[in-house]
Amino acid sequence: MLALILSLFILCQTTSNSFLNYYNEIEVNNSEVEISKYFMYQIVYRDDNIYYIIPKIDDDCSFQMKNISKSLTKEIKIYIPDSLFTYECSRSNISGADINKDTLIVLIYKYLLIYKLSDDSASLINIINLNELFNKDLLYLANSIKIKGNKLYGMNEYYHTKRDSTFYYWCYDIKEPTNSKFIYLPEPKGYYWTLFQPRQIMDVSENEVITTDITEYSIRVENLKNGKTDTLTRTIPNWLAAYYPTSKFKDRHPGQVIEFLQNDTSTISTMNNIQFIDDNRIFLCYSFVNNDETSSQLYDLYYDIWERVNGKWLLTKADIDNKQFSDSNENKAFFKIGNIYYIYNGKMISTHYSYEQEKGKFLIREFVK
Repeated sequence: MLALILSLFILCQTTSNSFLNYYNEIEVNNSEVEISKYFMYQIVYRDDNIYYIIPKIDDDCSFQMKNISKSLTKEIKIYIPDSLFTYECSRSNISGADINKDTLIVLIYKYLLIYKLSDDSASLINIINLNELFNKDLLYLANSIKIKGNKLYGMNEYYHTKRDSTFYYWCYDIKEPTNSKFIYLPEPKGYYWTLFQPRQIMDVSENEVITTDITEYSIRVENLKNGKTDTLTRTIPNWLAAYYPTSKFKDRHPGQVIEFLQNDTSTISTMNNIQFIDDNRIFLCYSFVNNDETSSQLYDLYYDIWERVNGKWLLTKADIDNKQFSDSNENKAFFKIGNIYYIYNGKMISTHYSYEQEKGKFLIREFVK
């Protein structure tokens, strides 16, 4: 009887905490995808295909994109015209890429490059100078891009000590370029923490853009059509974060700012990652500094889910503790998440690597509706 009660208790716990279902996984070896080597790799997930993108430009002015499936890994070299580079190609990275059906769009510096994509190659069909489109004079236009329907969004969410107003997004209307727009956003509190990567504090859906402060739990949801804004806030016990105006770090070397923040014992809590699950759900990660000196984990991670119900945003799951996840394969839905993951159309893609076996895997999980 006691064993039955314990089993029911465990089942109830699993059911109440469960928000992900196992969907699929693709195992790769180190020679195919060096998950451990490329810190700033990018994942694009479309139609059950995983595209693994290494943004570093090679000497021949190309970057690598790998189409990964269970049976085969296809490597595609994407060439960029050398006329777009001010310096040697190998000193550059692409800022972002996204795919829609047979179209690949790449952002590098101030240029959008449109490619026709096939199984094993990509043909360049158009180049768009975004500075000319938006009447700007910027070297880098964004640090990531996303295709949503007939629109392409560029998001810039990296703090720069020597530039003003670096928190913005722009929308390129693929069908009607004259309808494109460039929007500056209020600088989030703790914006300087974006010097520590990875961190995502902005995302877009078909109709909305979300942003979050970093040193406060305050989320802004702005409707792209009517401008209406909702603010989602929480008061979390023991949250501790110091806020400094960015003017404090104006014109200072990023290394100096990082050194200051590393010694900032007044800040132990930050927002790390916010993404749309779908048009009506938001998944976010926040963290506390881990004070356990025996642990290899620098931060304790927690997750929340917000859901729009009858037009109002409700916190439907709160304080999901990362410690409840494990490296065990017994329940792949509860495999570790961490703070690096990609969400596309209701699915979460995370990467996992075994240094001992020199193997990795892409784990695809589906959010429970």
